[in-house]
Amino acid sequence: MTLKKALLLTPLLLLASPALGRGEEVQLVGSNVETETYNISARRGTSGVAERGHLELRIQSKQGYTLDNEYDIAVKMKGPAKGLEWGQKKLDRDDGQLSADGNEYRIKIPYRAERLGEYPAKGKVSFRLCREDGCKRVKRSFETAVVVH
Repeated sequence: MTLKKALLLTPLLLLASPALGRGEEVQLVGSNVETETYNISARRGTSGVAERGHLELRIQSKQGYTLDNEYDIAVKMKGPAKGLEWGQKKLDRDDGQLSADGNEYRIKIPYRAERLGEYPAKGKVSFRLCREDGCKRVKRSFETAVVVH
């Protein structure tokens, strides 16, 4: 395999990569991750300099699963990048909104940036999916960006 082909395949291999340590699934979320049982989407944040902005993270359950109401949904942001400040680094279920049917959860992650540019935004989300035959715990790393204009 040539170096050029190897470099082109590397992002695909990372996306298909199974868990790294402690049974966690690792996935870069540019905008959307879709599995048989759930979807996670992360929208880029956009704002002006020194304005409050937010990233939006959305989780949707599928195949008869619901997001377990008795187990906290948690989001933990890494970093932040130099020039970026998180309004909250750790967020939980009460910081977002769970739909009445328990199939969708939305959370806004606040930030403020000091100067123009694009900043990487990395974090981890954990939640539990349940249906009659049992529950499963999900932990996913995600990555998106904050664009300041």
